[in-house]
Amino acid sequence: MTWIFSLIFAFAFDIYLPLIPELRSALETTQGNLQLFFSIYLIFAAIAQLIVTRIDSRRILFYGSIAFVCGTIACIAAQTLTLLLIARAFQAFGASLFLSRSYQGAIVAVSLLLAPTLGAILIYWLGPIGPSIFLLLLGILASVAAQTTPREAPQNPNINFLQTLKNPKFTLFALVQASGF
Repeated sequence: MTWIFSLIFAFAFDIYLPLIPELRSALETTQGNLQLFFSIYLIFAAIAQLIVTRIDSRRILFYGSIAFVCGTIACIAAQTLTLLLIARAFQAFGASLFLSRSYQGAIVAVSLLLAPTLGAILIYWLGPIGPSIFLLLLGILASVAAQTTPREAPQNPNINFLQTLKNPKFTLFALVQASGF
């Protein structure tokens, strides 16, 4: 069931792409301001990855699913760009915690291709709220899956973040991943 955790991260990033024009007019904002919607997602996803090695896997998945579900509900309810960005930060933080315990490669790649199309279909059938409803259902499913995942010890609770940033393999991996977006 760990595939769902990778699916959520990728879908939550790209499923809103077809909604950009409608969000722009509904929130009465500029295209540049709306780009923050995607930037915030990546920033908080990166922050979550710094925390992930300090917590056991079951708690990571549980806290991630709670943050993701709460963030998605807040995205649905947001009436201003500021509230939407705050909600998006919670959504990203939760979704990123999932990546630590999942098979991300192929699932993320396929999800990034399918998410905009699925988003457009959901918008057509359910209106602008469609992508958020879909993500909310995925988040609830992930919450259930997190409860059935066996506990694992933290990967390395004494990790030194500065040493990690200086590691050439990590830097190369981070640059490759960042260039995908």
